[in-house]
Amino acid sequence: MVDANTIRREKAPEGRNLTNARGDNAYHVITAYEVSDAIVDGFTITGGFADEVGSANDRTWGGGADFYQTSVLLENVIFEANHATSTGGGVRIRRGQATFRRVSFRNHDAWGALYVDGPHQMILEEVLFEQNAGTCLVEDDGTLQMDRSRFIGNAHHVVLRKSLSASINNTIFVGATYGAIYLENSAALIVNNSSFSGNCHPFTSAAIWVDGTSEVSFNNSVVWGNESLGLTAKDASLLVESGGSATFRASLLEGWSGAGLISGDNPFGEPGVTHATAPTLGDLHPANGSPLINNGEVNASSGLLDIDGDART
Repeated sequence: MVDANTIRREKAPEGRNLTNARGDNAYHVITAYEVSDAIVDGFTITGGFADEVGSANDRTWGGGADFYQTSVLLENVIFEANHATSTGGGVRIRRGQATFRRVSFRNHDAWGALYVDGPHQMILEEVLFEQNAGTCLVEDDGTLQMDRSRFIGNAHHVVLRKSLSASINNTIFVGATYGAIYLENSAALIVNNSSFSGNCHPFTSAAIWVDGTSEVSFNNSVVWGNESLGLTAKDASLLVESGGSATFRASLLEGWSGAGLISGDNPFGEPGVTHATAPTLGDLHPANGSPLINNGEVNASSGLLDIDGDART
């Protein structure tokens, strides 16, 4: 699906869009404003080009899709190589409810393949973010639930802001060049059964940076093999500043020790790759003799399936 014209009579008569693979003049490939129960299923969405600077119609946001006060289900969808001069190159959601299931975001150049603002309820299940300049920016009052998703080789992976309540379950974060997760402005995050490896940052935490009275809780999670220029392994794993807080349960964070933390080295079969031009996932299953073996705790957020889609035993 390229540009916003889905039927023949919508094509510009002078042929402006007939051969334009970038989708100029489309701004958003899909739009839905104040719609209930919208469904997008089985499309590849590419070539959105939200570039009208100074427009009163938000034409610098959400190149692939722009949703406003809408309840939408997106399943089996690929967003690839859409553009926005502001943010949300793939999708922008304002004040709505959205479920993303088996959705991929690839090769977006705007800050944020997915941008969410205003009061919202977000669910992401089996979502892939790969090789985006920026990935997932979620802010303002609302909730975010993420399960069995993958973040691979993006510049930024996730930024959570402004009184947001979020849970990330059974998800992996590998190969970010400017950090995996940044919490600020009183955001609250619970991380369950998730792994962070091979992320880097030039000046602050490569894995999780907590700032501005935000809080994070780790359960059954692993942060290992991340790198920050000039910082210790401890701060590269987790840096808590400006009144932020962190708690732990049955988790292993490189450089950290204390209540709720597992001790030991080399938890993974093969850590994710740091500073790679094409970051690789590695093997984030426990290695033979890993300190993770028999040290986890089952909890209600573990879910019935793990990141591989296998039933938990």
